[in-house]
Amino acid sequence: MAEANSSIHYPEQSILEKLQQVFEKTLSVYAYCYGRPYTRLLLPGGSEDEINLTQEALSKDEKRTLVASFSDDPIENVIEGRCELEYARCRAVAIRDNNGRCVAVWLFVAFCKEICDKQGVILPKDTRVTSEKELDEAMPLVEQLGSMYFSLYGSEEVLRGEAMQLGETKESLEREHRRNEVLNEILELLESDQEFSKIIENILHIAGSYVSVSHACVLRRHQTTGRIDMICEWRNTPDADKLNEQFMDMEHKELPFFNDKPYTISSDSLMPDAFSVFFKKYGITAGIFLPLEINDRVSMYVCFLMLNTPRRWIVEELRFFNSIKRVMQSILNRRMTRNSLAGSYAALDAILNNSGCGFCVGVPDERDFLYTNEMFTGMMADPKDMQDFCTVLNETEGETAELGEYFAQAAKRWFHVQIAYITWVDGRRVRLATLYEITEAKLHLERVKKATYTDYLTGLYNRQRFESDFYVLLKDAMRADEGGSFLYLNLDDFNDINGGPGMRVGDAMLKETAKALLSICRSKATCYRIGGDEFGILIPYLEQDSARRLAETIQHRFEQSWKLDGEEYFCTISLGVVSFPQDGTEVSELMQRAQMALAIAKKTGRGRAEFYSDTDIEGNARRLEMERAMREAVEDGCEEFEVYYQPLMDAADPSHRCLGAEALVRWNSRELGFVKPDQFIPMAEYLGLIIPIGTHVLYEACRQCKYWNDFGNPNFTMSVNLSVIQLMQADILDVIERALKATEIDPHNLILEITESVAIHDMQKIKTTLQALRKQGIRIALDDFGTGYSSLSRLKELPLDEIKIDKSFVDDLVEDDFSEAFVETVTNLADTISVNVVVEGVEQESQAKELDNMKIDMFQGYLFDKPLTGGEFEKKYMNQGRM
Repeated sequence: MAEANSSIHYPEQSILEKLQQVFEKTLSVYAYCYGRPYTRLLLPGGSEDEINLTQEALSKDEKRTLVASFSDDPIENVIEGRCELEYARCRAVAIRDNNGRCVAVWLFVAFCKEICDKQGVILPKDTRVTSEKELDEAMPLVEQLGSMYFSLYGSEEVLRGEAMQLGETKESLEREHRRNEVLNEILELLESDQEFSKIIENILHIAGSYVSVSHACVLRRHQTTGRIDMICEWRNTPDADKLNEQFMDMEHKELPFFNDKPYTISSDSLMPDAFSVFFKKYGITAGIFLPLEINDRVSMYVCFLMLNTPRRWIVEELRFFNSIKRVMQSILNRRMTRNSLAGSYAALDAILNNSGCGFCVGVPDERDFLYTNEMFTGMMADPKDMQDFCTVLNETEGETAELGEYFAQAAKRWFHVQIAYITWVDGRRVRLATLYEITEAKLHLERVKKATYTDYLTGLYNRQRFESDFYVLLKDAMRADEGGSFLYLNLDDFNDINGGPGMRVGDAMLKETAKALLSICRSKATCYRIGGDEFGILIPYLEQDSARRLAETIQHRFEQSWKLDGEEYFCTISLGVVSFPQDGTEVSELMQRAQMALAIAKKTGRGRAEFYSDTDIEGNARRLEMERAMREAVEDGCEEFEVYYQPLMDAADPSHRCLGAEALVRWNSRELGFVKPDQFIPMAEYLGLIIPIGTHVLYEACRQCKYWNDFGNPNFTMSVNLSVIQLMQADILDVIERALKATEIDPHNLILEITESVAIHDMQKIKTTLQALRKQGIRIALDDFGTGYSSLSRLKELPLDEIKIDKSFVDDLVEDDFSEAFVETVTNLADTISVNVVVEGVEQESQAKELDNMKIDMFQGYLFDKPLTGGEFEKKYMNQGRM
């Protein structure tokens, strides 16, 4: 066997072949093994037809590219390869030595059964097939075992040299050798034909003896009763207490860990009450509880326990236990697949047993239906509607799809449509569409919607429509770098009219006011009745002088008399005017400032117009008061600064499960109450107080994340904002390292977010700092992407793991072609450079739906949840299975 590099030592070929055969048989894949640089060590097993098929799927150039893709800096160990065949998938796994060098690469080629069935592909006889999900789930185990084998069988001279460099003793080498022997012994059980319970007993014996736990066991939940039994147990000594006599026919609530989550609990861990009671009852001092799935549902737990003796688990032990769990899960999956039933009449039953809706079944790429029920035929009575819907069904992609509202043109009827792939009675993969008619509901909704946005008395748009329009107009103005105006109007003498002559005359005055405003504004602006005798006018894309002329015209009209109910009345009007976005970038902020301007207009004389920019309304008093309160709060240990958590949701999961959270600081001042972040954060940065505040937030967020990681959510991540001021600190690396040590958080679960404003600072220093953070395992995210400096060029310069697209590109995603194109471009680029994409500010279902077809990894926004306190977040996402 050739050696690619004299400094790299490979195991004997027989050892490599045995390991590769185990992988191929267990995973139902084909494997190539290459040394570094590009030197083929092993070909896949199988017939000539099978090997030819793998070579057709994975080209020689792609093999060479994949092998060369790994560096000696262990940033990534598994990458996806590009296959020439649509139904083939490739994963490349780096095998590293004890120094992190990539010494070899395994290339795994898999043929996906579900794609072959869907496309009608006929493979050569005995070709191994699997699923993409099973392939990805197996890669961490392949990576770990491969590296262990290379480490185990490397030359003794290399091992001794590394031991001397690292200061390791002979005993540590022997422990490493023993650990690899144990994993090898357990790995060989993958091929065993023994009963499942016997295999598990052997694994518990081997693993428990090696790690020196007092007890190891497997618990199972009965599918019918839901009660729990211990199906096997191992004890370190024959005279140790038998737990299986106590853990029999137990109620689910008696086991606090049996809730589909993993738990790692040392003797010194802070435990919830339920765990404390459980541990005390059975004399448990430490435990590791790992779930096992049957048919995508957690039905078993493997437990490693210490009784009566304290124990604090270390990282190496946790990794070992997780490897054991993966082997047991793999064995369980193989046994379930072997015994599963193939084929059913579920599709036919679903059609026959449902009523009250239309059903149709179609075969992809065929222009006719395979089946329709009577109700569907009645819904699509017109041949054109029938043919149009057949086209829609044929062109729909994905395993499941919800078309939502569908309009049949000829019949003029609305339907709600849902489509899913099912297996037909003859074994073919078909599309099943379910239709519910919603025509009456749709028409009623339109009537309600119109009534919802209209003021019943004047016929003008009401306040709800005003706020909606104002929000859209403001965002348009900001995007186009234009300006608009908002006029806030109030009748000066309305109370005299309404309270004197009566409400009938008051109503007439309001109607005449609406007519007058509509006549004056015409197509230049939109009028609204905001409430009572208050009106609003929105003027898009006009200079302030135009708004001033319009205000003067309104004032002049209201200086004249009004003919109401045969009598003459006088009623002037006062106006408060703001310009946007100059006077504010939020609707609520502009409304408040327009009210302040209107109040001044009222105080200085009726029938006047006051422009916010012409008045010194705010002054400096508020700022000075806030600065003093902030300094005192920091001196008191930053206790007033509370950390809230906004969830980050999985975009690929239809249920949008929570994957992590962003830590957001809130100031609950004893003197000022809650202060908005956009008010105190800029001040904190200006005063330099953002450094102690940011450090406080970092520690609190890491502590919270560590607690959630330990109690059932080991992969939950925490994102923490890092301001440019913090990043430029000379000791920022020491600050973060101290936070990691103090909280004991896994660095891989911490994501530090920076903004594009770093581009105007010392880029070399920034890059050096970020690279040092990533070497610790911390991930880096670029926040508010697209709003800062030379956006796309920074993706190449900065060491990034994640991009967060700014909310401004999401607000008008559905209607704005530029925003849609920008988001799609960024996601495609991020996918190319293997960077995750998070979309911020998702507030509407339509936005989420528009993003579904893009390569988005996570969503964040008010559509899913607002920022929550730690307690609220834990109650909603940590204790109710929403992870």
